Amino acid sequence: MKAHKNQLAQQNIFQCKSRKGDCFDNPPPENFFGLLKQEMYYGVIYASFKQLKQAIEDWIHYYNHHRIKTKPGFQYRERITA
Repeated sequence: MKAHKNQLAQQNIFQCKSRKGDCFDNPPPENFFGLLKQEMYYGVIYASFKQLKQAIEDWIHYYNHHRIKTKPGFQYRERITA
């Protein structure tokens, strides 16, 4: 585990500081990965890592370009591209 933390530190990546299972400090990534698993992973058996990787890349393209979400008074796409 320490080697993993050292490698993250070398890449200037900082781990979440909350307790295990507490996602209140990072809801956007938790939401993103929850949707990814729910919409393209659960219930599907992939024959190879290559097939899984391609499915994830395809889903991310779909998420970024075709599945634009809006909240009342706020548009994610406009905020990201502004």
